[in-house]
Amino acid sequence: MPQRVDKARQIERALGNVYSQLLTAIRKDPSYPAEFSLIKAKHQFKAYSATRKAVETVYTAGTEYVGKKLNVDIYQTDQDNSIIKQETDKAITAFWNRIYDDMLRQRQIDKAKQATDREIPDKLNTNYFLTAIAGVAAFGALGQGTKTKAKQVIPQIAAPIPTQPPDRVPPNKPGPGSGGREIPPGAFRIKWIAQQDEKTCRQLPNGESGCYYLDGMEWDYGDPEVKDPAGIGESGTHPNCRCYLEISTNVGYNIQEV
Repeated sequence: MPQRVDKARQIERALGNVYSQLLTAIRKDPSYPAEFSLIKAKHQFKAYSATRKAVETVYTAGTEYVGKKLNVDIYQTDQDNSIIKQETDKAITAFWNRIYDDMLRQRQIDKAKQATDREIPDKLNTNYFLTAIAGVAAFGALGQGTKTKAKQVIPQIAAPIPTQPPDRVPPNKPGPGSGGREIPPGAFRIKWIAQQDEKTCRQLPNGESGCYYLDGMEWDYGDPEVKDPAGIGESGTHPNCRCYLEISTNVGYNIQEV
C-alpha cells in the first residue's frame, strides 16, 4: 500500500478516536441532550481543530505525492488553503449533524421511557457514523490534494515558456520553468485505484457503477468529472471508501515511482 494511503488510514483512525472521545464527553455534559447550541459552543474548538489538522495533514500527503511523482518542488498555495478549509467545513458540518441527530434521538428515548417506564433500545449507532465521517475527511482530503496539485503543477511543466520568438521555437520544446522536459499537452492523467476484494462496492449510492468498476479508469488530469474517493457530494463515492488516485502518463515521460 502506498505510504500516503497508510498515512490516511492512520489519520482516519486518530480522528475517529477524537470524535469518539468527543461523543463520550458530550453525552456526559449537563446540557445533553437538551441544549444543542450550548454543546456545540463548548466542544466546537476541539472538533474543528482536530478535523482541520487531520485534513491538512492528509491533503499535504496528496500534494507531496504529486511533487515526488513529477519530480518538481511544490508549495502550499491560497487555493490549497481554501480547499483544506472547504473539506474541513464539510466534515465538521457532518459531525455536528450526527451529534444533533444523537441528541434528538436521546430526547425521544427519554420521553418514551417516561411514558412506558421501560428501557427503549437506541438503534442509532452514532459512533459508527462519526468514524465514517473521519474516513470521509481523510480520504476525501487525500484525493483533493492529488487532483488539485496536479492541476496546479502539470501546466507549468507541460506548457514551457518560449526563450525564442514564437516563430523560431520548435513544437513542444522546453523553456524556462519546464525543467528541461519535452511534454506533449494532455499527456497526464488521473488514475483510479481500488482494492479488489469482497468488500469493494459494485454500485455507488447514487446508482452509478461502483469502485470495483472504476478501478483502472483514467481521466485527463484537469477533467472535472474525476470522482473523489470517499468524498461528500455528487462527485464523491461513499463512506469507508478505500480507493485512491494516481498520476499516470502514456508518453514515456519519466515520472517517479512513489
